[in-house]
Amino acid sequence: MGGVAGGLSAYLTTPMDVMKTRLQVQGTTVRYEGWMDALRTIWKEEGISGFLRGWAPRVAWVIPASALTFMTYENLRRLQKDGYSSEVQAKPNMPVDRTPAMDVADLPSNPSQQ
Repeated sequence: MGGVAGGLSAYLTTPMDVMKTRLQVQGTTVRYEGWMDALRTIWKEEGISGFLRGWAPRVAWVIPASALTFMTYENLRRLQKDGYSSEVQAKPNMPVDRTPAMDVADLPSNPSQQ
C-alpha cells in the first residue's frame, strides 16, 4: 500500500519537481526568472508533456522506497505495541549499557592502527 501511495504522490508532484530541477540546473545562464516564469515558459514551449518529463523513472524510484519506508514503520510500530520478543532481546552475556553498535564504533577507522 505504501508503494502505491508513494508512486501516486510522485506522479502528481512531478510538475513541481520539473520546475524545481530546471531552476536548479540553469547555472549562470538564467533561463527562468523564478518559478512562475518557469511555469509559463514550460507551458508555452512544451505544453503539459513538458511538466511530466521524467515521471516514469521518478515513480519507479519512489515506489520501492515508499514501500520499504511504510513496511519498516509498520513493523517497528507493531514491535513497540506488542513488546519485544525473546528474539530481539539482548543476549545474556551482553551488558545492558553496551550495544553491538558501540563495539563497532570503538574499532579504529584506519586498519593499520590495529
